[in-house]
Amino acid sequence: MTAALETLRQYLAFPFVQNALLAGLLIALAAALLGVTLVLRRLSYIGDGLSHVAFGMMAVAGALNFADRLSLSLPVTAVCALGLLRSGRGARVRGDAMLAMLFDVLSVTGGVPKYLEEIKPSRSAEENIARLCFRPSGTLFRDFDQIFADVFGERAATKRAILHALAAGPRTGQELSAALQVGRNGDLSSHLDELELAGFVAKDSGLNPETGRVARQDRYRLRDNYTRFYLRYIEPRTAEIKAGLVQAAPLETLPGWDAVLGLQFENLVLNQMTELLPLVGLGGLPVLSAAPWRTRGKGKGTGIQIDLLVQTRKSVCVVEIKRRRRIGEEVEAEVARKVRALHVRPGVSVRTALVYEGELAPVVRGNGYFDAIVPASRLLGLD
Repeated sequence: MTAALETLRQYLAFPFVQNALLAGLLIALAAALLGVTLVLRRLSYIGDGLSHVAFGMMAVAGALNFADRLSLSLPVTAVCALGLLRSGRGARVRGDAMLAMLFDVLSVTGGVPKYLEEIKPSRSAEENIARLCFRPSGTLFRDFDQIFADVFGERAATKRAILHALAAGPRTGQELSAALQVGRNGDLSSHLDELELAGFVAKDSGLNPETGRVARQDRYRLRDNYTRFYLRYIEPRTAEIKAGLVQAAPLETLPGWDAVLGLQFENLVLNQMTELLPLVGLGGLPVLSAAPWRTRGKGKGTGIQIDLLVQTRKSVCVVEIKRRRRIGEEVEAEVARKVRALHVRPGVSVRTALVYEGELAPVVRGNGYFDAIVPASRLLGLD
């Protein structure tokens, strides 16, 4: 210890070390004062951006043989900082509202780059969705028929009928056969295989948590969020959209708007399984099954529907997926009811997890009921 202090004393004897220490202390004080303001104004990355501007201007000044390079770098950096502050002041969407907008738009488009490029960040999620989906000239209103015909050609009609049946919710092959009024034959299986291969449909093959055996029937669900949203919400309003009637009303006033976006968000999360498992504490463990689970009770309201049931050899994890403006303690009661009704084989423990988008009440974290709580921003690598 004495040798270390002696070495430190020797270093502090140098004037440049003293100057560096003083400069560091002054920067720390200034950063502490300014940092709070920058974070509250959603300008956390302004320092990183301005450092790139300053460094670039220093290089330009050197190339132009400026005697004092700071004479070019400082004014340009200051102008850029003022420009960023002014543009941020006039923005209509910022901070947490931008995240909410991002998730709503992803829930509708499924993250297709072509559609994301048409998003205007200065507009709200509802404004962007209205412009793309509910205007006669909207890209998402016009594209579906053309894309589907190009991908499947003459076999498009049957596949479209299958997707229509799945738009109402996941179904088994037997339920699909009954809904389409066709026999359970190889042709239906062939269509489902092609839709799965093209990314329109997902086949959820889960284990029965009570027996550990493969469920008797696979369930199919619409995997592509754009297709699901188009068939459920855009196509039924085609006549209204062409007449320009939908744009006259705010989207949140349309029947079931929040419920539809909630289902879209759930589907978005299910499509991020690889990223989700480590966040709920199951990274690196051999997962036997990960799929939605539903049981039908003997009486009305006695069945359960679990958004995602992840099973390992010694545990099952009940994952609740929730998109709501404000999420309170009622979510714990919902999941507790599902856990009570869930039958698992002996020796298997039950864990719970919540994946959410919205404002989570602090009491939900404080109660400690959930083994894992995952904000959607973390799931998508934005946190």
